[in-house]
Amino acid sequence: MYFVPLVGLTEGVEAAVESAVETTDLAAVLGGALLVLDNCEHVLDEVADLVRRLISRNEDVRVLTTSRAPLGLSSEAVYLLPELDLPVAVELFRQRANAARSGVSVPDEAVERLCRKLDCLPLALELAAARVRVMSVEEILDRLTDRFALLRGAARDSPERHQTLQSVVEWSWQLLDPAGQAALPVLSVFPGGFTAQAAAHLLGSDDVLEHLVDHSLLKVSETRSGTRLRMLETVREFGAARRGPDALAGFLAWTRHFGRTYYESLFRADPFVAADHIRAEQDNLMHALRIGLATDDGPTVAATTGVLAALWTVESNYPRMYTLTKETAWILSHYDPAPDYVEVTRAAVVLCTSNVFAVEGPQPSRGLLTLRRLPPPQPVGDSPLRAAALVFAAAPEYWSDNQAALKTLCEDVNPYVAGFANGVASYVYRALNNLDAAVMAVDRAINVLSTTDSPWLQLGALGIAAGMCFQAGLPAKSRAYMQMALPLLEGLAAWSDVAQIRWGMVQVNLHLGEIDEAERWLALTALNKADDVVNELLPDAGARAEIALARGEIDAGLRQWRRAVDQMRNRQSRTFKVETPGLEPWVLEHEAIAVVAHAQHGRLDLVADIVEALPGKLMTLLKNPATAPSPYVVDHALVGVMLIALAHVDGHDAARMVALAQRFHYLGGFQPTMSVPRVRQLPESVDLEAYEEAVARYATLRTVELRPAALALLEAR
Repeated sequence: MYFVPLVGLTEGVEAAVESAVETTDLAAVLGGALLVLDNCEHVLDEVADLVRRLISRNEDVRVLTTSRAPLGLSSEAVYLLPELDLPVAVELFRQRANAARSGVSVPDEAVERLCRKLDCLPLALELAAARVRVMSVEEILDRLTDRFALLRGAARDSPERHQTLQSVVEWSWQLLDPAGQAALPVLSVFPGGFTAQAAAHLLGSDDVLEHLVDHSLLKVSETRSGTRLRMLETVREFGAARRGPDALAGFLAWTRHFGRTYYESLFRADPFVAADHIRAEQDNLMHALRIGLATDDGPTVAATTGVLAALWTVESNYPRMYTLTKETAWILSHYDPAPDYVEVTRAAVVLCTSNVFAVEGPQPSRGLLTLRRLPPPQPVGDSPLRAAALVFAAAPEYWSDNQAALKTLCEDVNPYVAGFANGVASYVYRALNNLDAAVMAVDRAINVLSTTDSPWLQLGALGIAAGMCFQAGLPAKSRAYMQMALPLLEGLAAWSDVAQIRWGMVQVNLHLGEIDEAERWLALTALNKADDVVNELLPDAGARAEIALARGEIDAGLRQWRRAVDQMRNRQSRTFKVETPGLEPWVLEHEAIAVVAHAQHGRLDLVADIVEALPGKLMTLLKNPATAPSPYVVDHALVGVMLIALAHVDGHDAARMVALAQRFHYLGGFQPTMSVPRVRQLPESVDLEAYEEAVARYATLRTVELRPAALALLEAR
């Protein structure tokens, strides 16, 4: 083997090789040998010419070149070196950091974050490790906003172009032709990678992409949505420093075009490919949305909100939808769209309004006012979103007791209008405490939408039906609807919904007393591929507690409930912050059910701290709606569960608390603890006549009147 370093050469490659091999007859001497030419990119033409001549004279010549660009010869086999794997990158940083300062603290989480931010690039990690002489790993992370200023000063025996991170990227930049140098800053505007088509939208063509890939400034990968290209974050920052304003304008124009193209595609016959395309562009769309919000750019906000809301609605990503709705409500309500943007604006508002409706129930909202301000959604045709807008336009009439307008829409000849109207009607009937009518309405929605070619709309109806049936005391029917929905959700890759369906199957089987089946579905939740937020908040520990209690393992079940509360406190603190600490939604739910479970078995002493804090938390929740933890847990259900817990702790007015909790539709999924017979097992002092009277009195209350009734009941204690 012959090794020839070319790093210091500007020309004379052949002479350097002849000197290393000690012959001028290279083709003859190198036959059967390996010639290694190191760092060829700056003398690429000379290297390519030499290698071509050697191979043409002797086919036994073998040449290995290291370079940031291939030679471009037909006989060449290119192997692209990937970035380091994360564990290898972490170990490299540790070794270099300890060499720089013996005994330095290198916490695992911080080092992993640093390695990811530095793209696991060896030189970047070595330069960062050198900084631990005077900084902690956390301080290095904080100062990575300008990585090029921070990461400089390598070992004195390193080549000049390896002395700073800036010089490394600059070296590759200088090797580009003018077209490549012009394109790289423009393409750095994409934070989430891009397709060749998106690049052409900004550059006018995609001809330059191969040149950038050849120089290792773009990475190519195959994804579910097709071939994508991306820049390492280090390269992106280098390009961003050279980027002009036209690049950002082109990027925003592309996102608007993308949003207007795809916003309704998820509600069509074949949403699977469209879902993959939108997910692939999610980071780019979110970046554009943030820019649009910051600059009051109505068209960009409308287009990106429309397509992101479609994706997150299909995925049942309630946390993101809640934030999206809050952040975009003002600008969308003040935006007067040009004709080309009316429909995507309408779609954005409809989807945000629908999610608020599903979580918080029928009530006035800024979205309804915005929809009425837009031109009428005519013709509806085969557009589900225009159908939804038409139904919402009737909101001022059907929020009242007069359901005439809504009933008319429920019988509309257009299946989208009738299907959506019946779905809405089910929520309205539930708010009026008519669960039988709610179930009938959602059954009609399923039947009507089965005649359409939109799998997502059918899934939406099935999901609503499963929830309504469960609340109406029809767990077997609820289970049947979930079983129908599950394979369709898996096909859509709607993993958050799949996770929730699996958890729902745990609930209904516990409700039906089928403990082994509940345990089987709980095991399947370990296979969830859902968003981290959804996985973090699934109440698996509480389910294990209920399974133990259902098997008669009382001590084990109560211990598991206390573990479940602690686990949910830890999870909630990592995933969701509320304005008032202690009112995290799933924590409150778990605390309340744990209290009920311990009360039923005479062991409230084991949860005395939770019992002591419970009344104050419920009063805070009722007095300050702004602190309520919607949208994650429907606020009414949470208040209901807390009322049940308080009734078991304090016998005063317990009968009325339970009766009112039933009107709040308290969470009944945790069985056996929250089963109807058990929550009625109150202290002997309960006046059953008072309970029946309370049931009759609260049955006439509308949903908006429940919170004041609960507050009055607590204040009278």
